[in-house]
Amino acid sequence: MKKNNIARPASSADRNAPFTLIELLTVIAIIAILIAILLPGLSRAKATAISVVCKSNLKQQFIGISTYAMDMDDRIPPSGEHFRFAGVNYYSGAWWGWIGASGYMGGPELWDGPITATGAMRRYPSMGCPGEEGSSGNAPGIGPGMKYFDSDRNVSSYQINASVGNRGCVNAHSWWVDDVPGAPEVRWWQKGFNDPLGEPYELDQFFRKGFLQGPGDDTACNEVVEPMASGPSDAIFVMDCGEEIGNSVWLWTMQYFESTIIDSFQLDRDTTYAYRHPSDTANAYYMDGHVAQFRPFWLSGERNFRLLWRDTGP
Repeated sequence: MKKNNIARPASSADRNAPFTLIELLTVIAIIAILIAILLPGLSRAKATAISVVCKSNLKQQFIGISTYAMDMDDRIPPSGEHFRFAGVNYYSGAWWGWIGASGYMGGPELWDGPITATGAMRRYPSMGCPGEEGSSGNAPGIGPGMKYFDSDRNVSSYQINASVGNRGCVNAHSWWVDDVPGAPEVRWWQKGFNDPLGEPYELDQFFRKGFLQGPGDDTACNEVVEPMASGPSDAIFVMDCGEEIGNSVWLWTMQYFESTIIDSFQLDRDTTYAYRHPSDTANAYYMDGHVAQFRPFWLSGERNFRLLWRDTGP
């Protein structure tokens, strides 16, 4: 008698048989490969999203500073000075502090960071870059990793073009804002004092005039040693901050950047800190308001720094 060769249906026991070791390892390998493929893409997408938020912050800053200029006879605030020269405990920044205190940076928050005995300051959300990783400098009792935006005395992830700071023969880098929370007025360096000729200092001596005007011809006090911008769209106005030389994030920071920050072949952290976005790029806005990203000189071979306008006079 011939045997019946029709295959019998799988029993319940067959269907519930465990994976073999080879099958289990195959599944694990496939999952690992998929994770390896997906994670870099997710990481890039996250970094790109962070860069977009940074660019949005820069756009808000430009709206604030340009609106201020339109309302204030076409004037640009000076860049400001390091905290270490200010001689005050309460300090809300330099150029952004003045613009913010004048009501052009949106609502601030009172910030009293982890360093003791510094006091609260006004901090503006648009001055914080979400991509800032944190300084390599050792803040007392904290160690490395503090962001400039989170430091008690800096509260900014961004820097302004150094050429904004020179106002004729006045070094406006030495100008600072004493914006004490709750104080009846915002004070500025030399307010109430006289200049060497015995005349009271005026804001016009520090604030540049000519937001979108071309460069002036007076170079008596500002010798030009860097390439000049050819127009409002040609020079970086404000960009992601570099790291202070010496990495002293807890004590001070440069409120401005110079060509050595963005056009240097030095590959130390001082110069690379600004290039925190995908493909080693930094974000910036230009005087005409457009926001863009750029790569460092040591990778592109092209200089990024341009001098903004010299003083055009009051």
